[in-house]
Amino acid sequence: MMSDKTNAKEVEEVGTRFNGSSVDESSEEAVARLAKLALIEYAQVRKQEAEKLNIPVGFLDAAIKNYQQLALVDLDKKSELETGVDPWEYEVNGNIIADEIRDLVEKHVILSKHQITVLVLWVFGTYCIDAFGIFPKLLITSPDKRCGKTTALSVLNSVANRALATSNATPSAIFRSIELWKPTLLIDEGDTFINNDDGNLKGVINSGHTKDTAYVLRVEGDNNNRHPKQFSTWTPMVIAMIKNPPDTIIDRSVVIKLRRKLTSERTAKWPFDNFSKLESLRRQLKRWSDDSFETLKNHAPNMPIIDNDRTADNWVPLFAIASLLGAAWLANVEEAFRDLNGSHEKSDENINTLLLMDIKEIFIETNFDKIHSSDLVIRLVELEDHPWSEYRHGKPITCNTLAKLLSSFGIKPRQIRIGQNKQGYYLSDFEDTFSRYIPSIQNPTTLHSASGLVFNDFVNPTDNMSVGF
Repeated sequence: MMSDKTNAKEVEEVGTRFNGSSVDESSEEAVARLAKLALIEYAQVRKQEAEKLNIPVGFLDAAIKNYQQLALVDLDKKSELETGVDPWEYEVNGNIIADEIRDLVEKHVILSKHQITVLVLWVFGTYCIDAFGIFPKLLITSPDKRCGKTTALSVLNSVANRALATSNATPSAIFRSIELWKPTLLIDEGDTFINNDDGNLKGVINSGHTKDTAYVLRVEGDNNNRHPKQFSTWTPMVIAMIKNPPDTIIDRSVVIKLRRKLTSERTAKWPFDNFSKLESLRRQLKRWSDDSFETLKNHAPNMPIIDNDRTADNWVPLFAIASLLGAAWLANVEEAFRDLNGSHEKSDENINTLLLMDIKEIFIETNFDKIHSSDLVIRLVELEDHPWSEYRHGKPITCNTLAKLLSSFGIKPRQIRIGQNKQGYYLSDFEDTFSRYIPSIQNPTTLHSASGLVFNDFVNPTDNMSVGF
């Protein structure tokens, strides 16, 4: 027969097992603890636990169920990250898959038709990145909060190959994750740490653009056996952030700009368990990639000509995938290329190239062959809808800043006499730079695309050509 002391001790142990709560336990910790109990054990304590949390019992039941379902999703996701998804058993139709992803995105995120095209084709690319020599980052930017960035990442997290989401990462964590899993990295909150980086993180991100050179070198081992080791940085990567990252990252990306939805626009809420529900879609993407890999690897799609070689390189995988999907998706990517690169040239043009274009226009309009720095700055500031009037913290560009920007092209101010002897620039100093960095204007031949659009010219990216756009 048990003594009162023994009985009290066992009751206490059972209570600890069932309840396990502490005075400082949060509601989230309580749900996590209760979710691990056996069904009978939970039934015995659910009422008093709900009272302690000051919530209805039904609400606690729902919270427990939600926690357990998420835990199962996490297990599935971890397994898929480590081993990859199994390909679908039968041949698949890429058009049907692409249409399904498009419909999924349209239902949950406010994007333009052309942006959705880019996202869909880029998702395909995450399964067959090794078929390409260059693969762009997918840069998702928004001007402010509440523009759908989190939902867009949730969609990608459920359809991209071996998706691995993070809201912060060190350079070491990135290249070691790539070495271990070769995931599709989904980097959120990029504005909080990429722009403030000392250069190491940006270097790792930038290095993964070209397969042949997508490596970083680090020293491994202990003090007695240290040796250099090469780590791969070749993997699909999404960077989501408010505003823009450094130009070097933009240059290696296809860009999707989110916008806040209007009150009249409606999107469906993203279900927490969609990762599990969309397993069959990921398996079909894997099967399409396996069946199409050799064709993609040896396929050089016809590309619209553009003076920015890197922009053209970034779009080669999207054009290659679209051409295998058929005429409809090829027409979609042609339209997307024209629309998104046109707006990019107007609004996100590299600031140095924009400066050169504006200076060239000033020389043409004034018919000057030389100009004082102070006069050039005045004319730049007077240009409407250009950044020079508020270039630094809301203040106009200065002569010193102008000189610093132009120095990257090897152009320096010198003494010029125009009435007064002051610092300035000769037109002749710019001519070589203008010809190298400003898009040329030529009389191109025209070809009609599959969509009926008129393209200025097409070039195979493997041809050694340089023709204006």
